[in-house]
Amino acid sequence: MPYDTEAQITLYDTEALAPAPAISPSPRIPQVGDIVHYIYRGTLHTEGDGCYAKVEGEHRPAIVVRKWGNQVENRIQLQVFTDGTNDFPMGQHGATGLFHASSVAYSAEHEHGTWHWPEHHHQ
Repeated sequence: MPYDTEAQITLYDTEALAPAPAISPSPRIPQVGDIVHYIYRGTLHTEGDGCYAKVEGEHRPAIVVRKWGNQVENRIQLQVFTDGTNDFPMGQHGATGLFHASSVAYSAEHEHGTWHWPEHHHQ
């Protein structure tokens, strides 16, 4: 007896079989020693005849060195790992490879001057 695919499909409520919408989990609360990403708010540098924001919006790894409370909304203190003189001119903070970011807020939208959990890319 031939299998009636069309009849079989009509027996089910297709909306009930639709996958549930993805629910994004709330971010976990950072702890001292956790690695997060810090997004540069932009630092003006002079070079030649003009100024430009050399690292604005770029992500850098950072370690949480202090937290202010136990909610993700609380701000944290970060020690940011810079790309040395590729990020900051010699003599400026950050040119040595470290930069202290004080009272940094969390942002899921990756706003400048905020932190977020690192994106994980699997190959």
